[in-house]
Amino acid sequence: MKKFTSKIIIAVAIIAVAGAGFAIGTHFNDAASAASAAATIPGNKVTQVATSDSTFTAIYKSASPAVVEINITEQGNGFLSGGSGEGSGFLVDNNGDILTNDHVVDGASSVQVVLSNGKTVSATVLGTDTVDDLAVVKVDASSVSGITPLQLGDSSTVQPGETVIAIGSPYGLMNTITAGIISGLNRSVSGSNMTGMLQTDTAINPGNSGGPLLDTTGVVIGINTAIENSANGGIGFAIPSNVAQKALANLIAGKTVVRPMLGITGLDITSANAATLGVSVNQGVYVVSVVSGGAADKAGLKAGGSTTDGAPGTGGDVITGIDGQSITSISQLSAYIATKNVGDTVNLTVLRSGQTLTVAVTLQAWSTGSSTQQQQPRQQMPFQFPNMPRGNNRNSD
Repeated sequence: MKKFTSKIIIAVAIIAVAGAGFAIGTHFNDAASAASAAATIPGNKVTQVATSDSTFTAIYKSASPAVVEINITEQGNGFLSGGSGEGSGFLVDNNGDILTNDHVVDGASSVQVVLSNGKTVSATVLGTDTVDDLAVVKVDASSVSGITPLQLGDSSTVQPGETVIAIGSPYGLMNTITAGIISGLNRSVSGSNMTGMLQTDTAINPGNSGGPLLDTTGVVIGINTAIENSANGGIGFAIPSNVAQKALANLIAGKTVVRPMLGITGLDITSANAATLGVSVNQGVYVVSVVSGGAADKAGLKAGGSTTDGAPGTGGDVITGIDGQSITSISQLSAYIATKNVGDTVNLTVLRSGQTLTVAVTLQAWSTGSSTQQQQPRQQMPFQFPNMPRGNNRNSD
C-alpha cells in the first residue's frame, strides 16, 4: 500500500460535516429553481435532474448496495508486524469485479471486502494501474448475487457547478453519503502523474479512496482518489470515469494498462511568464523538453531546454491547440491525450518563431520512469490519498 500521512486534522473533519449539512439543507433544495433558471439562458442545456432530499435518498438506496469497504493487510518481516489499511470500492459487473484505487491495495498480502449487508468475503487483486491509481479486486460472484453494479458514465460531459454525490467508508463508517458540486476540471495532483482530475468540494476523507463519485442520475463520473491535506480542506479529486472505462477491461484481465504518451515536459504560459519565455501569446503550453526518440521528438517538436540555474530556456515551441481544440494548460493537454490510444495520430497547433504550424504526432506507449507531459511545479500543495490507516502508521509520499 502506498504511504500516506498519519496526521488527521480534526478541524477539517468538523468543518466538512458542518458544511455538508448546510449545503444539503439550503443549496440543494434550491437546485430545481437554479436548473430552471439556467434552462432559460440561450444555449444552456440542463443535463442533470433537479436535486432534492428525495433525490439523494433515491440515489443512496440504489447505489449503496454496490459500494464496499476494502480492508488489506501487509506481510510483516523481521522485527516489524504487518500493517493494515482500508478504503472503498464499487461493483462494476455481475462477476464480482470491484473497481478501487491502486493505492488502496498496493502491497497487500491479503484483501477482505465488506459488503453493504455487513458480510465479509475474501478478494484477490486482478490488475493494477499505478499511473492512473486504479485497481480491480475480485470476489466470488455468488457473494454479490442480486446486487446491481454501478454504471460508469461519460465524464467528458461533466461541468463545474454540477451536483455530485460520494459514497464510501470514511474513517471506517460504511456506506456514508456526502454531497457537493464539481469545483473544477482537468486538475493535476502534485507529486503524481495524475492529470485531468475532477475537483469537488464533496466531503472526501480517509477511507473514501476508491469509492464512487456519482451524478444526480446515479451514474459514476469519477473515482474518489485524493484530498488536499491542509487546514482549509474542502478540496477533493476524482479520477474521471472515462479514464477508468478505458483501463477496466485490461485491469479485469490482469493485463498491463498501456496509455499513450506525447513525450514532452511542458509549462503553462501565462501573462506573467510569456515575456520571460520570449513568446507572443499569453496562454498555451511551452515545450521545455522532449523525450529522446519519443512521439514529439519524432514529429520534430522543438524544446526550449533549461538554463544553468534550472529555469526554462527560450526558443521552444508553443502548443496552442490539438485536433482543433484550443489548449491553455498542460493539464488540459494531458487529459486530451489520455482519451487517445497508442498509435493514434493527433494534430498539434504549434507556434514556432512567430509562425503557426500544424504538426502531426503519432502517440507512443507511456513507460514508467520516462518523462511525460508534466506541468512544472508553481506551487506544491500537500495532498493526501485518503485510504484509512489501521495499525502501523504510514507517512505521505
